[in-house]
Amino acid sequence: MSVTRFASVLLMFLLVPALLFGAITATYTPEPYLHFEVQPGPYTSDTVLGAKLGTLEAFTDGEEIYSPAWGSTSENFWPAYVSGPMRFYPGGPLIQWTYEFHIMSVAYRHGYPGQPTITKVDYPYSPIIDNGPIQVKVSPFRVELYLVNTDSTNRNIKVKPPELPASYFEPNEVYTLTPMFNPVYSFVVANQKGTKVNEMMNWWDGEP
Repeated sequence: MSVTRFASVLLMFLLVPALLFGAITATYTPEPYLHFEVQPGPYTSDTVLGAKLGTLEAFTDGEEIYSPAWGSTSENFWPAYVSGPMRFYPGGPLIQWTYEFHIMSVAYRHGYPGQPTITKVDYPYSPIIDNGPIQVKVSPFRVELYLVNTDSTNRNIKVKPPELPASYFEPNEVYTLTPMFNPVYSFVVANQKGTKVNEMMNWWDGEP
């Protein structure tokens, strides 16, 4: 299953000047195209359908990363809607419909591969691990973004009605994203240990 509208996530990186003995260098690699698959990324259930958007990697020269967050997520004020053929009960007819998907962040705090931390990217900002204070000691610190048919942070979630599980979508069909889907985020970290995400972010605009 493919998505016809190309989507990339533009990330504006905040290099923290308080890291006196080094800097954080972050790179984001978008997927060349969006392709829906069952059990995307860390999800284990065949009821989950999703498409990988891209991967962020943050490098340091030995310093820790404090309380990482997605900022400037105003685009998430509106849901990400996907349109295409869907069914509403097992074996039911396919109907052209529009359904709400969710942008989920998958972070590997202790290194990749490893135990993932899944959070929903929400408005106006979202902690990548937790509200904190959080310390990330690995380099690179890897975070992936997915467009998923559930907003559950449980990687073993089984999607059930009234949500639409993966089997309610049709393989090899084309699905489109609404024009409102245009995520532009910032990758933000605290400049000192012990800072919580909600202490460094503005609640009204998601800016640090």
